[in-house]
Amino acid sequence: MTPTALTRGRGLPYRLVGMTDQLVGMLPTPAGKRDQLLAAARKLILERGFAAATVDRICETTGVTKGAFFHYFEDKNVLGKSVAEQFASDLVQAYETGPFLQP
Repeated sequence: MTPTALTRGRGLPYRLVGMTDQLVGMLPTPAGKRDQLLAAARKLILERGFAAATVDRICETTGVTKGAFFHYFEDKNVLGKSVAEQFASDLVQAYETGPFLQP
């Protein structure tokens, strides 16, 4: 199966549980190369899943070399952990400042 064919259920694109379009739009604006790698990895993981978000594709998306990737991250799993931690932090922040909290 090709990465573009990754779907779930009735042909719907893969999406993490609780990931709404509003939260996808909250992706941080990348400043440095590390942030660019995190942002690209997050976007690719949300679109295609972790397995399909390869180091090559992440580097290609950001225009960063594989050497630079491995300067910032020991391996793809370390990158994945960083993306998950950032996502969890963003999710908590989104819920702490959500419009549903307004009186």
